[in-house]
Amino acid sequence: MINFTNLLRNGERFMRLVPAFRSLLPDSGSSAEASLLKIIKQRDDTLYAKKQEIAVLQKDIRELKEVMVTTHDELKDAQNKLMKEGL
Repeated sequence: MINFTNLLRNGERFMRLVPAFRSLLPDSGSSAEASLLKIIKQRDDTLYAKKQEIAVLQKDIRELKEVMVTTHDELKDAQNKLMKEGL
């Protein structure tokens, strides 16, 4: 069964919050706000792209470090082998 008291109370709360939400929405008539929003969107897209580039570069660095460690280990093994052979 529907509780009309709660429904009415929630409706009143919603009506009080509508102006607050409306003030947060951009006014489509304001060209200055629209241009600022466009600039913000462009910068946000650029920032996202840069973060993606950084992530790719960090992955490349990790891979290169792994190769460097492997190469260093192989060098040490070769040096130890040469030392054992007396060269």
